Amino acid sequence: MKLVTSAALSAILVCTSASVFAETPDFSKTAAAQSSYDFSKNQPAKGNNVQPNSAQHDFSKTAAASREYDFLNNQAALFPKSIEPFAAYVI
Repeated sequence: MKLVTSAALSAILVCTSASVFAETPDFSKTAAAQSSYDFSKNQPAKGNNVQPNSAQHDFSKTAAASREYDFLNNQAALFPKSIEPFAAYVI
């Protein structure tokens, strides 16, 4: 039992001491922290293939975009007969 306790305490000591002694980087000493640094001279990132998001959907690729699609065959939406706005809050 003493061996298990000793091993557990040693593991806790190693894990906590590593984070205590870890150096935090001081960015105030970098070149970019100087007031004279010109960010416009930075080189753009290479290989950045991230496509911009678009909020527009291309409806030309849907089934409804074809000439053969018949809108009269669409099923009507089902609406509730009564709406109880505070029904979720009743306990």
